[in-house]
Amino acid sequence: MPIRSSGLGANPSGLCWCGCGQQTTLASHSRASIGDIIGTPHRFCKGHKRPIAEVYTIDEVTGCWHWGGLVGTHGYGIIRTPSGWRLAHRVYYERFVGPIPDGLQVDHLCRVRDCVNPEHLEPVTQAENIRRGFEARKNEKAYREKAYREIAKLRMENN
Repeated sequence: MPIRSSGLGANPSGLCWCGCGQQTTLASHSRASIGDIIGTPHRFCKGHKRPIAEVYTIDEVTGCWHWGGLVGTHGYGIIRTPSGWRLAHRVYYERFVGPIPDGLQVDHLCRVRDCVNPEHLEPVTQAENIRRGFEARKNEKAYREKAYREIAKLRMENN
């Protein structure tokens, strides 16, 4: 499986990639060496440091981005940010999609706790997250197959 880094690239959410959740400013000019494109949000707020190497492996079958950094005892990836330790999947969702609405949790559609692929993540209420988790445990194989079909459908709609 290839190893990918979350290095250079556009920042569609406009939130700082260090994980602090702050809005970045717009680039006044393009600098390919650091991934800046004029008129688009910077990847980091001024003075914020890039996080320690964030490496994940991509499962070519499921599309999951398996977190390669620290993993807590609960099975979720964790990452150190300027504001403290955070769950890696929440940082990736905010980085690539945008802010997580207040009162919602980020659910893994794929049911893989170390997955940080934003296409596999969805903000839901705590009740919905619990319901999905219960359904997944009750019939894990069928639930995952259903989830992968939903993810494939979303990919087709976005392309």
